[in-house]
Amino acid sequence: MELDVARHFFSKDYLYKFIDLLSSYKFNKLHLHLTDDQGWRIEIKKYPKLTSQGAWRTYNNQDSACLAKAKDNPDFNLPSEHKRINNGREEYGGFYTQQDIRDIVTYASSRHIEIIPEIDMPGHMMIATKAYPELVLDSETAGWGKQFSVPISPWKESSYTFIENVLSEVIELFPSTYIHIGADEVEKDSWSNSAMATAFMKEKDIANLHDLQSYFVKRVNNFIRSKNKRSIGWDEILDGGSDTSMTVMYWRGWVKNAPREAVNRGHRLIMTPTNPLYFDYLPNSSSLDAVYNMSVIPSDIPGNKSNLVQGAQANIWTEMIPSTARLEFMILPRLSALAERVWTNKSLYESYRNRLIAHFGLWNKMGLRYRMPDLNGFADNQVIVDGRSTLKIENELPENAIHYTIDGSLPTQKSPVLSDSLIVKNEGAIRFATISSSGAKSELYQVNFKKDTWKNGVTEDVKNMPAGLTATLFNGTFANTGAITGKAVRQEIIKNIHLSDTIKMPSFGAKIKGYLYVKEKGIYNFYFTCDDGGVLRIHDQVVVDNDGQHAPIMKSGQIALEKGYHPISIDFIEAGGGFTLKLQYRVNGSKVIDIPDENLFRKN
Repeated sequence: MELDVARHFFSKDYLYKFIDLLSSYKFNKLHLHLTDDQGWRIEIKKYPKLTSQGAWRTYNNQDSACLAKAKDNPDFNLPSEHKRINNGREEYGGFYTQQDIRDIVTYASSRHIEIIPEIDMPGHMMIATKAYPELVLDSETAGWGKQFSVPISPWKESSYTFIENVLSEVIELFPSTYIHIGADEVEKDSWSNSAMATAFMKEKDIANLHDLQSYFVKRVNNFIRSKNKRSIGWDEILDGGSDTSMTVMYWRGWVKNAPREAVNRGHRLIMTPTNPLYFDYLPNSSSLDAVYNMSVIPSDIPGNKSNLVQGAQANIWTEMIPSTARLEFMILPRLSALAERVWTNKSLYESYRNRLIAHFGLWNKMGLRYRMPDLNGFADNQVIVDGRSTLKIENELPENAIHYTIDGSLPTQKSPVLSDSLIVKNEGAIRFATISSSGAKSELYQVNFKKDTWKNGVTEDVKNMPAGLTATLFNGTFANTGAITGKAVRQEIIKNIHLSDTIKMPSFGAKIKGYLYVKEKGIYNFYFTCDDGGVLRIHDQVVVDNDGQHAPIMKSGQIALEKGYHPISIDFIEAGGGFTLKLQYRVNGSKVIDIPDENLFRKN
């Protein structure tokens, strides 16, 4: 696991609790992201301004965004124990003294966990460049470039003096084999405008800005190797020439060939792709499945190179995670799914889901504010037909009550309890959540009710329609399904609502059309999982809108269908980095199933 303590600080005492949780699931590495543009969290005695100035801040835009969300969810409040008054103004932050670090490392070691420190460089160092402005261009000040912060200057000898002094103190504190040096998201525009950079590149025969960063990374890596340590860098180190003694940490899920490129060059590789291992991404009903069934070793890694894959790691970036309660909600139960995936590498998901139920009780005893199991049985959008609709919710932990509201307010433990089913006759929204006695919560759910009518099957001749659906593919990157334009590159006949990775297009749009046969009249719930986005229509009526570019998300909708054949269409986009397209349904409260192949037809 990686924990970002730079964006929002977590105390030494809480790290002990966090380490206990990791240890209980046999995690053996804790990667601490100690420095970034928003905070410097480790004492460096040679450069005291890094913490005297850089460990505390007045509220930034991330803090303000959290405080806005705290109006609806107190888990987004900034912890009062990390606030102070300095020169009459309130500041927020904190840092670990060197003795704190020794204590944390000793505690983790007693639980068989190796702590890997990260000092991100040459970008993500605005704290350092503001405290020590000589690290940046002589003609510029520290701050933001076009997208990221202005990095330190790799042509200045003083930059390497600073880095080596900092790393010397870090290496003394951490017995870990590894030192993570980041090297991601470097704003190179300032370098391109520098006459000093141009002269330096000419002197060193450096061809381009990627190679200028590589020069910096290699020099820092050589210093770390001289201390008998191994460097880790994010996968951007592959953009230029790379030293194969470094371990690559793959995070950019949209750069599909990076893992293969890393091992083909001879790098050791750690898998930590955005999808599904960024645990700061909002969890949803597909998250556990995505983590548990991920391929730790990508399918295109040559068999003789698979030994270079060292394992997998989840990352917790804390821009929008200011409190321990929010942190625990975001990582539990996903943390347990990752542990079982990397330690067993077996397809035991259904068994895991059954066994997981017992762990919620364990987390209660540990005082953890986990995310409750998903509530099921309903759809995000439900229809009122014949004057009524039924809201019935399946709850895996029935000892924890479901509280609901009908006035748009947030449900609390004082809100009415939904103990069985609820008959709904009027259009509007019902909000609900499971809340335990300890305060642990489920997601906040909202079901929207709208009046509708029964949809009749088509009357045209359908007896001679062949099986399957027609999929038309468009090459390109589209922001949403409405943007799918251009000439179709090909058309395929598919058995079901599924597209395989054999498409071999980095990004594309698809339009799938046909007919769905339903053998009984009923209220049908459709559960539509997409990565990136899709829209499901039946009778040209939007049933599920799961549009846009996003990680795997399941959304649901409801429609009232008479027995017969019903026109169905799906528009889908893949923006890069691997895709998911899955459609399931249930009728009249029965079990959720995949749509059978024999129920799908197309026109000749």
